[in-house]
Amino acid sequence: MKLFVSPKTLISFIKDKERYVIKETKKDKEWYFSKEGAEAYSKQDTTGKRVAFFCECLTNTTEVKNEGEITKMALLLAQGVVNSRLSYASYPEIIDENKNPLILYFKKTGTFDTCTFLLLTSNEEGELDDFSNPQKAPYKKLSYCTNGNISEQYRLERLIIAIGEGKNDQKLVAPYVHNFN
Repeated sequence: MKLFVSPKTLISFIKDKERYVIKETKKDKEWYFSKEGAEAYSKQDTTGKRVAFFCECLTNTTEVKNEGEITKMALLLAQGVVNSRLSYASYPEIIDENKNPLILYFKKTGTFDTCTFLLLTSNEEGELDDFSNPQKAPYKKLSYCTNGNISEQYRLERLIIAIGEGKNDQKLVAPYVHNFN
């Protein structure tokens, strides 16, 4: 079926184009911290929608170009941080690098570094080597569930490990293997 639009109709579309064009607000860092940004975030009622929102936010507000890393970070924010009692779990603190050390690190390096994120979310002071060096038994620094009591920290740590780092999978696996001897 062919679609024919008369020249008169076409000219009226051109003259009234503003009525037919959907205008999209430029979403820069200020927009995400604005009332409109907060309203847009509050409409994200599922994990998938929040992941998409955070992906868009990170794409628009960081220099990171690697979509895989952005998606990993967005998933951590949407599934782990939002559902936690961390001081930066609410919006807009969750995307504020002055309040969320995970975002600060991600914006500086552009990578989802599992060991660094474990250190940043841990309840203990320590060094990165504590979570990346197999000789230091980093699995002992993780929280454990007892009698079916699964803590928020336990869930967050396991999510960080599950999302992992594609480039460092082999390096990451070894520190978290238990030695039962």
